[in-house]
Amino acid sequence: MRRHLRLYARGDWQKNILIKVLLVLACILSTGCGRGGASIDPIADVIFYTHLSDQRKPLDPRSKFFIGERVRAQISLDTALVKDDNLNVWHIQWIRPDGRKRYKKQITHAPGESRTSLSSSIKLHARHGSGKYLLQVYYFRLLVHEERFNVLAAPADQS
Repeated sequence: MRRHLRLYARGDWQKNILIKVLLVLACILSTGCGRGGASIDPIADVIFYTHLSDQRKPLDPRSKFFIGERVRAQISLDTALVKDDNLNVWHIQWIRPDGRKRYKKQITHAPGESRTSLSSSIKLHARHGSGKYLLQVYYFRLLVHEERFNVLAAPADQS
């Protein structure tokens, strides 16, 4: 907390706000940020999976899952667009097939904290239904990336 207060006491907060405003303006000027034209997308890749290896790598990357499974997302960042010397705030939002929000997670990286990926997961329940789910990634509350995956009804018992 003291480090956070010292950051603002030195006047760096003005520089951080200016950088955020410039990022938003650059996105707006680049024809709509994901609305058919060029956009600023700090996400290099999104991998959906259910299990990790001992080396913390996804074992079974895929885009189809079954009710009852835990879906995990590993979101790789484009380090050229994400600056380590600024505060970085991310929101990861999981959207159900009916368009309602299923889960939202905020991740904050302090200045100097180097990150190359983000992660989040949800458990698929029958009450939320099957269909096309959507993962949305926000950078400073600006939608920068969307990725879809399919959820199918639980498979019949394979005994």
